[in-house]
Amino acid sequence: MRRRDFILTAAALGGGGAGLFWEQQRIAATALYPGRDQGHWLRDARSLPEPTETLETEVLIAGSGIAGLTAAWQLAKRGIRDLLLVSGPEPHGNAAAGTDGELAFPTGAHYLPLPSRESWHVREMLSEFGIIESDPFGERPTFDERYLVHAPAERVLYGSAWQEGYLPSDDVSAAERADHERFFAMVDWYGSARGSDGRRAFVVPLDLSSTDERFRALDRVTFKTWLDGVRLNAPTLRWYLDYCCRDDYGRHYDEVSAWAGLAVRERRTTAYRRGRSRGTLCGIAERCLALVSHQGAPGDRRDAAVRAPARAR
Repeated sequence: MRRRDFILTAAALGGGGAGLFWEQQRIAATALYPGRDQGHWLRDARSLPEPTETLETEVLIAGSGIAGLTAAWQLAKRGIRDLLLVSGPEPHGNAAAGTDGELAFPTGAHYLPLPSRESWHVREMLSEFGIIESDPFGERPTFDERYLVHAPAERVLYGSAWQEGYLPSDDVSAAERADHERFFAMVDWYGSARGSDGRRAFVVPLDLSSTDERFRALDRVTFKTWLDGVRLNAPTLRWYLDYCCRDDYGRHYDEVSAWAGLAVRERRTTAYRRGRSRGTLCGIAERCLALVSHQGAPGDRRDAAVRAPARAR
């Protein structure tokens, strides 16, 4: 065999072996549609079947997502022990997670932004989980670093090509770049602004946001109208903000209020630009359910007689 033929044959065999190896490593993808079949059945059913069982409980909580689990946790902390959670089509809802061996992964929401000081109820929960290790209601709580992930480096798909950053920057004029910077400066201003009532412009929970008229007026105009008013006309900026509104609300930026558009941009953009960390949601629902199941009276760690979760039929 000639040297050239030997090299080509070896390369072909090696390539085939590598292809076989990678094919064996491929993970089969599956798509889950929780609740779809039940929803279609309810939509099409002419009448509901007769009940087959009667259960009596002091409190019924419909849904075992994070809202239902939080309600059960708070009730259990207050001594209400006879609880029944009906989990629905997907236990733990949008906080659901799975495992592959020792690897945990989310199947719903992927992360939880670090909670603001106004989100004291979230901090209380994370403290009881052990995720916040000390000073849960302070300016800078200490988190268990195993549950923290850094804000990712952003990139954007624009014109069929990926570009680094939040906004398209390749072949963008100086005037457009100036609009980008002016918008982010406005977002930063709203991030630190406080109303006449002393509250911040945009916070979570939304009920704790400022009621100052200069901020509430933003809720009476669309995001597009607000951008027109402050003369932010860069096409790339308009494209990006319209995409953000479709991603967050399922509506275009001329259908979303300026308050809603700016509130989401302030929380997300400011966090990313400052490189803040975020916490993984894997295991959050299981930890909450464990607290409900074992929460006795305040200070008491006795097992509780909580019936949860029951599967909806």
